[in-house]
Amino acid sequence: GFLQHIFLEDVQPDPYALWKFIVKIARNTLTAYFDFTLDIWVCPDCHAQGTIDWRNHQFDSPAELVEFKCPKCGSRRAEIYSRITGYLQGVKATWNDPKKQELLDRRRYNLNV
Repeated sequence: GFLQHIFLEDVQPDPYALWKFIVKIARNTLTAYFDFTLDIWVCPDCHAQGTIDWRNHQFDSPAELVEFKCPKCGSRRAEIYSRITGYLQGVKATWNDPKKQELLDRRRYNLNV
């Protein structure tokens, strides 16, 4: 494809492995543009923030995404941000149920490059 969003699970990926991955994309695909994105959460109450570790967070339905609570203070106002149609947006506040389901259906791979 022309455009590829690559979602990272690791906040600090190995720079050499990431470089090797970039070179593979550039040399072996027709992708003209790609970016790296982290899914994050932000709490307006305690001001904590972090990344969503999809290995440890299991959401079985869009309704469970809405129930996400801040891991630090337990606030239900904590928001998850992810990329959809090219923009980072609040999942709980702005995404409809089909978009939330698309987030849950995304395939996540562990790449050894």
